Amino acid sequence: MTIQNRINKLKSQIIKGMIIASPLLPVQGSAQTQQGFDEIKEKTELSKKLSPEEFAEYKDEECFGAEEWKLLNEFFSEEKTKHIKYESFNNEDEGKEEIFYVSYDPYTGTAIEKESFDNTKIKEDYLNAQKKIFSKPTEIRVLPLNLTNDIHYDNGIYFSSGAFEFDTNILTLYEYHSDNPKNDVKTVMSLAQCSEAKATDFINYISKLFSRDCVESIKEHELSHRDDHVKNLFIPDLPNEYMKRLRFLSEIKASLVQAGLAFQKYKNDGHVSHFATKSEVDTLALQKELPKIKDEKQQGDYIVSYIYNQWLETYNQKDSPYMTKINGELGDCHLEGYGFRASVAPNEENKEEYLRRAREMFSDIPYWGDLSKVIDYNFELQDNNSRGLKAPILYDLTVGCKTNAEALSRLTQFLDVVEKCDKNGERTNKDQQEIARVYNHLVNGGNGQNYTSMLQQRDSY
Repeated sequence: MTIQNRINKLKSQIIKGMIIASPLLPVQGSAQTQQGFDEIKEKTELSKKLSPEEFAEYKDEECFGAEEWKLLNEFFSEEKTKHIKYESFNNEDEGKEEIFYVSYDPYTGTAIEKESFDNTKIKEDYLNAQKKIFSKPTEIRVLPLNLTNDIHYDNGIYFSSGAFEFDTNILTLYEYHSDNPKNDVKTVMSLAQCSEAKATDFINYISKLFSRDCVESIKEHELSHRDDHVKNLFIPDLPNEYMKRLRFLSEIKASLVQAGLAFQKYKNDGHVSHFATKSEVDTLALQKELPKIKDEKQQGDYIVSYIYNQWLETYNQKDSPYMTKINGELGDCHLEGYGFRASVAPNEENKEEYLRRAREMFSDIPYWGDLSKVIDYNFELQDNNSRGLKAPILYDLTVGCKTNAEALSRLTQFLDVVEKCDKNGERTNKDQQEIARVYNHLVNGGNGQNYTSMLQQRDSY
């Protein structure tokens, strides 16, 4: 059951609670007042059955009196803070490790390394690694496609047509040439356990896919990604919402580079088939419409608009291949900067940095030149499955902050209190109340108090 369905179900129970008292009997005076109090009490108790995450989406003030709504918010603040704990342990390889364990429910959670909140160190470490990786030219490998080793036949047929490994600066491409296609058909039949007709179709497909034109197009696509990494556009010090948009834009740009190469060839010979090379988007409609446009500049504008809109229409969808892939990668708590990326909400400062990187990405594209003023960078992400990208308990602390420094100040104050209370491995009721109080103060915009000092003074009495 989705969160929204559960909320709707509980809402219906809450509404029923409003009419449980017999509506047929006239109620006046103090009896009527008492009925109202009872209804609000019942609604309040029902609402407490929501999880803290569900309550964050609930926001139905009109169903409650002001005092009850205040009590509910305080209740869920305390419930939230029960779901975060500080832990430390010794690792033989790396020495002392410190983590904050954030649980979403009784079954799932995320361990966030303490150091992953230090965005200054995150940036320095990333740039140092980048300098080392890209100190040498990109290694380009063109390998013959091996039907046995390079293709996966489990529940279908899967393979890579090429890839750029940003952590090694290696670009791998594949070519396919066969002296005996019939033997290759038999090999596919055996490995995929499929019919001869299906195996023949697959061999014909990869023969076209790994033609010279297609390999050239794929190479341009992957080199476009390489250029984005060389420019350090993916420093992991932006909220995941912006990191995801940058990843999407990088794919759009790479597809535009492929389209630009096809457009160059089309202008030479007039064959729209150049747009049929391996691409992330369906270009059939483009191939039909392009010959109807006679002005070259209008043709270029049409291609850019088509690729941009078609890519987003295809992949900016919940559970699309790219959405699933990027959510999985950004939601990996072991990747650099996860604590910062998952806990800091978009603000004025990091939005401006996102826009700067996005404009730089599109400022000098092969075959197109400067498209930085053409692309819409503020597209809406069509994905509500963001739990894996956020640490909700911490994320709520930074909503409404204007700068990263302000967001980090709130996070640091709160995490210092959690660490202090959990340092000895046991959290008392007094500790829990203090954590909830600090959280409630900070999440409502409070700042500027050193709660670690306050706790030290409290414990010294």
